[in-house]
Amino acid sequence: MADIFTSQTGIRGQMFTGTNGTDYAGDNLFAGMWHLGQENLSKFDPYIKGYAFWIWTAFPKFLSVDSEFLSRFKALTERNFKSLSGLSDLSLDSDAITHGFAGNELNVPTNLKKDITTITMKHQELAGSPIRESIQHWVTGIRDPETGLATYHGRMTDSMRYSLMNHTAEGIYIVTDPSATKLGIEFAAYFTNMYPTKIPMDHLNFDQTDHGLSEIDVEYRCNFHQGTLINTLASSLMEKYIISRRYGDYGSAEIDVSKESSKTGESLNGFGPEVIAI
Repeated sequence: MADIFTSQTGIRGQMFTGTNGTDYAGDNLFAGMWHLGQENLSKFDPYIKGYAFWIWTAFPKFLSVDSEFLSRFKALTERNFKSLSGLSDLSLDSDAITHGFAGNELNVPTNLKKDITTITMKHQELAGSPIRESIQHWVTGIRDPETGLATYHGRMTDSMRYSLMNHTAEGIYIVTDPSATKLGIEFAAYFTNMYPTKIPMDHLNFDQTDHGLSEIDVEYRCNFHQGTLINTLASSLMEKYIISRRYGDYGSAEIDVSKESSKTGESLNGFGPEVIAI
């Protein structure tokens, strides 16, 4: 029998046979009395929202000469990632054949279309406006706001012509369970042909009585993809992009522990909570 590939192949899944398969037959589940013995509880694990990661995998080539900028932008937007919106249901279209004097209909499926072409990510803006500066640098390289021309900030050459491949990015969105590890991946999606649609400036408006903080919504045009290779990539990246410390290991390079360490001969520096970036 041929292997069955589904949206959960290679990540956490429950429906099909294999190491992750769960047999729901012979259990009342939510229709009657629950069988809540320890060995049966895995059937009742609910999907818990609120654990997700964004990882950039490719940046615009016209920005590649700014390696320090890209490194900072990658770290800032991946670790200061507060939300993602824009995913929508995939709807199966249908058309109808009418028959008889009553006009009764026979509906048949016609097409399944991916309508996910725009996503929005939210980031906390910091002093010095690093989010706005980064997005403005990207967007104005694609179109100069004064001339309406693409400039790539003066970097166009025979090998760097105006092209989608030179000013778009790619990234992967990974949703996990509360473990935030590759063993708990619930969903992975890969986005290509990404570019920002606007330069955020609305938060710079003034109100004399408003002294709040600013979150930046960055909207991207994109193409959405799913598949087993994407699930495999997500699993691989989560091995590198994980919370690597426990609360009991907490320490910080910014904390002066020289007095205490001199007594014990040990230093706490370097044992702070850490997210390993790729």
